[in-house]
Amino acid sequence: MKRDLNLVAAGFALTALSYGLARFAYGMLLPQIREDLSLGVTAAGWVGGSAFAAYCVGILLAFYGVGKLGPRFIALAAALAATAGMGIVTFSSSAWTLGLGIGLAGLSTGLTSPPLATAVAARFNDRDSPKANGMINAGTAAGIVFSGMAALLAAGAWRELYGLFALIGAGISLWLWFAVPPVRHVQPGGTLSLPYLTWPGVPALCASAALTGTASTAVWTFGADILRNDFQFAADRLAWVWIVVGVFRYLRLADGRVDQ
Repeated sequence: MKRDLNLVAAGFALTALSYGLARFAYGMLLPQIREDLSLGVTAAGWVGGSAFAAYCVGILLAFYGVGKLGPRFIALAAALAATAGMGIVTFSSSAWTLGLGIGLAGLSTGLTSPPLATAVAARFNDRDSPKANGMINAGTAAGIVFSGMAALLAAGAWRELYGLFALIGAGISLWLWFAVPPVRHVQPGGTLSLPYLTWPGVPALCASAALTGTASTAVWTFGADILRNDFQFAADRLAWVWIVVGVFRYLRLADGRVDQ
């Protein structure tokens, strides 16, 4: 039982790290980053878009890699990608280095869910698996709230925040190595197969998901920037916006509408 709870807790922490910190904190801190690096709107958009593109690549890599390498390796790769990416952001001095860091951090989001779902399926029965996965998915909301609270305490210090996030990522990486089982058996349907893409309705579903992801990327990237420039939101108010969004995201999850 303790091993099962440890897996859920570690999965929750990885989800909070990869989604809440590595991916979504960029938009909240973008106004400060743009000011310090003299980053234009186009460059900021390309940087934010790189995270979504890397996310898509990460999902494909994770689905193919879990069956061959096991969930422990892929989950660890997700945590290390988030840690390394945010470490690069800490020391970034240009749009190129910032884009490299944000893109690598975005890769972690795509790598996160498949290995955790596989590990949960191996450790929990069919009755308890949905509850375990729901608790793990709640990490997204927790990460968003945590990033907002951290921004309140370290106003204007975006480099220090990313440094803190990277240190947290290093700790979570070590935790995952012991918490995630080295299972290599994947349930039927748990691997990605190209014939699935030809099933009726699947191409339209993929196109819809891509468009939704692109739209949400625009909001998560420039939402805070718009609030600051057009509505004169100060840094502390932007942090509160992230906290409120995180809380409502958790409420959506608690209401049964699970998403990332």
